[in-house]
Amino acid sequence: PQVAFALQGQLKSNTEYFPSDLGKPTEMLIPRLGIELEEQHKFTKSFRYSFKGHFESNLVSKRQPEQYFGDLSELFLEWKKSNIKFRVGWNTLNWGVLDIYSPLDVVNQKVYFDPFAPTKRGAPMVETQWNPSGWSMSAIYIPFQARAILPSGDSRWYPRDQLLNVKPEGLNGDNVEIVLPQNAQFELSDARQLNGALAHNFGFKLERRFDQVDLHAMFFDGAAP
Repeated sequence: PQVAFALQGQLKSNTEYFPSDLGKPTEMLIPRLGIELEEQHKFTKSFRYSFKGHFESNLVSKRQPEQYFGDLSELFLEWKKSNIKFRVGWNTLNWGVLDIYSPLDVVNQKVYFDPFAPTKRGAPMVETQWNPSGWSMSAIYIPFQARAILPSGDSRWYPRDQLLNVKPEGLNGDNVEIVLPQNAQFELSDARQLNGALAHNFGFKLERRFDQVDLHAMFFDGAAP
């Protein structure tokens, strides 16, 4: 028997323009360059593997992690037979069916370079799924998660002019506005994991689909993204 692999990729480029000048170290014009690589192969009718990864760069950022960033979304083996599926390896999951926001989509940590369009980080996991007639039951175990990633210190998403809705400790009454110094600088300290929140995560999901209504119930023990 012959086994063939075909890696395919997609080069992406986009530029964002912001009309407001927030001063240094931010920029009004932000070009981004990225590449996505993926490959899938079926060894047999029941056995396949999948790979997907990406690399991106904010071409005007001089700080990590936005200057250069790469992540592995998928690298798993899958065995499927009848209504049973088993996966092991790196993967991202969406345990919901809504397009804009799903309260069930809490499994993977995220990258917040753009807080309005975060992307998921892959995680090593063992996943099993059983799909009897009209039902779907899933269980996962994640030995460790990659941590969530915040924007670089020179990002426009950090407050630059003033802080709103802030109530200093010991001050009663309405929230106040705090004016920041000109060209405020932000430095991110090293991440700390509290109470082992990213280790030994696990979850279960039960789903029942009807013609007009879908019912979902899930449990996940881990850090919400």
